[in-house]
Amino acid sequence: MGSSMFSVNEMYPRMKEFQTRIAEKGWQGRKLYFAKVDVHACFDTIPQERLLRLIEGIMEEEEYRANKYVEVRPPAIETSKSGMVKPIKRVVTQARPSDEMESFAGVAEKLAAKLKPGAVLVDDVVGKPWETHALLKLLRTHIKENIIKVRDTNSSTTTCD
Repeated sequence: MGSSMFSVNEMYPRMKEFQTRIAEKGWQGRKLYFAKVDVHACFDTIPQERLLRLIEGIMEEEEYRANKYVEVRPPAIETSKSGMVKPIKRVVTQARPSDEMESFAGVAEKLAAKLKPGAVLVDDVVGKPWETHALLKLLRTHIKENIIKVRDTNSSTTTCD
């Protein structure tokens, strides 16, 4: 887990440190390759069919609604060379049975006490309804059909594994 990051906020300090190490080694101008993938083989040791059956048993409603909001807050550190400070944005999606959805005002009121100073909540306004069978199909795809796409930046070819 040495390279794992649990939020985008952890990226800037690591990239800054990486840039310093590149300069120290005299590697400026060299071609670099980066990979962004999810946890390696995270579903390989889980009995996939059993997991899917378990989730099918949990999802009892015919329809769920996914509502999104964004938390915007000032950064802890400067985030650009120009001295401009960029806000930190965190997108949160909550899904509940369609008949149990809470208003954004209710959600915001509960979250307000936990927010960091200067944070603002922004409602996405449009909640997306999902029929249970569509959610289960999407989940099955994510669990059973993992694909990593590799694109050569020098050509237009993409390979999938």
